[in-house]
Amino acid sequence: MSAQTLTVKATETPRRIVPSSTTQSVTPKACVTLGSLGPGFSRDNVAVAGTSTIKVKRGKCATSLAFSDATLKDVKTMKDLVATVDYKLPQPLTLNGKFDLGTKKWTGGATLDRTIANKPVMLKLFFSNKDNLVAGETTLAVAKGQKANLTFNQKNLLAAKYTFITGDFTAEPSYNFLKSAPAVAVSRKCSTKDIAKVSYDFKSESAALEWNHKPFKAVLSSSVSKQLSVGKPSVALTYESILEF
Repeated sequence: MSAQTLTVKATETPRRIVPSSTTQSVTPKACVTLGSLGPGFSRDNVAVAGTSTIKVKRGKCATSLAFSDATLKDVKTMKDLVATVDYKLPQPLTLNGKFDLGTKKWTGGATLDRTIANKPVMLKLFFSNKDNLVAGETTLAVAKGQKANLTFNQKNLLAAKYTFITGDFTAEPSYNFLKSAPAVAVSRKCSTKDIAKVSYDFKSESAALEWNHKPFKAVLSSSVSKQLSVGKPSVALTYESILEF
């Protein structure tokens, strides 16, 4: 009689992988500016600056710490060392806080996101001990591809901007109430990574041409008068990228 063997194969219960609720990132940014290009250009017209922002988001709380090359040059002064915290309460409220460790200036406030008449509305109010004023910002989605933005404080309207988006084009007329300065910017999305933008400030008569190819950006700027007199141009080259870890 042949022996029969019963084989039992044990299977391990697969572990349930729970996605982490914590995300971390660092955003390095470096900028080289060549000012007043043309006759008389020297090293004094070259400026180099760098910043970095570390962000940690866990659940409903998001924090960040930003610093610059000036922070590292003289750590004791804590210049440009800025911490922020945002905490999401039950919809639609988020608490916001910001503290500049160098100047000891802080800002505290809240952001409200609601839908009114089927249109998203954002209202942000905050108080700062820098000027002891309550200030705020509101954004209203007026229609598809259109939104209005307004910044203000308890004393004045500060600036207004209207955004039109149609296809690959975006137009943004704006007005600075404090400077009585109208401005306009028009951008075009050329590809998934490329955006071209031209802007003009009618009060300061400053014009800029921008090319954004993530993570790089180049800006050519100059004064252009109404008589089409062009001043010495400046070029700014920027690298900025978000690295998650």
